[in-house]
Amino acid sequence: MSRANIVAAILALVGNGKVNPSAARVAERAEVELRSVFRHFDDMDALYREMGDVIEARVRPNIVQRVLRHEMAAVEAQLPTVVVRDTTASIALSAILSFQTWRLLRHDQQLPIDQAQAVIHRLLHGTLAELADSSPQS
Repeated sequence: MSRANIVAAILALVGNGKVNPSAARVAERAEVELRSVFRHFDDMDALYREMGDVIEARVRPNIVQRVLRHEMAAVEAQLPTVVVRDTTASIALSAILSFQTWRLLRHDQQLPIDQAQAVIHRLLHGTLAELADSSPQS
């Protein structure tokens, strides 16, 4: 529990404008002994890294949502209105062309660039062919 209290204390201090609080001030705020701070953290840098991890965990979901919305808007800006109105098609195309898909192929599945491009091409080709097949004939 002390470790969590120490992290909460530094977050509160920094959040209140104390950009570089001392270990003694953090201990006081956390209501622990100074030695507890260094029993849980090797040094203040380690405590700052933990604070950074907590902040990142809090803000990452919001950042990811924003990136995804901007990505989708960028894709939709290139699509014909009839496709944008087809929500499923629009979402499918955004998913295919998203950075997350590229990251999955390149990083998680460790595909070389040419193979990742081939996968994207196949997905895109299949989706576009399905759209063409389902569009009303003029």
